[in-house]
Amino acid sequence: AVETAQIAALARPMVLAAAFGAMGYLPTAYLVGSGDRAWIAGLSWAMLLAVGAGLLLAARLEKLAGFAIVYSIYHVAGCLLLWRRMLRSWPSPAKRRALIWQCWIAPLALTVLPTAAALALLAASGLPGVAQIFAASATGGAAMLLVAWRWWLRYGVGPISD
Repeated sequence: AVETAQIAALARPMVLAAAFGAMGYLPTAYLVGSGDRAWIAGLSWAMLLAVGAGLLLAARLEKLAGFAIVYSIYHVAGCLLLWRRMLRSWPSPAKRRALIWQCWIAPLALTVLPTAAALALLAASGLPGVAQIFAASATGGAAMLLVAWRWWLRYGVGPISD
């Protein structure tokens, strides 16, 4: 039987990977808006096949950790591939550095670092594993709301500007 503590331990890296993967929203929106929908569809199919193969392998090996690894890699790889594609087609190469910092690195740090800190603090708290994961996920969600609010204040009205 799988223990709750084992599930919580497997969920920890997935929570961080999901926080990382959430940073893929901006390039997705950009690529859809710029008409690069066929590439996104191709990526979706490729990721579906890769995740499916990874999950089948994990099941065949009877490794529960394999499921966590596959989904963690999915979130991180998907985000990185989306950003790479967007940056390759970004209309102003001179502004790529600012874009990467303001719309990826800073929000990523503002999301992943509090989530990782919450996971570390909660691990020492003595709370049940499921409560720890819920609290860390809530921390990551609150951090993402702050990032989204910042983006809304900056880009919510009118065209995107510097």
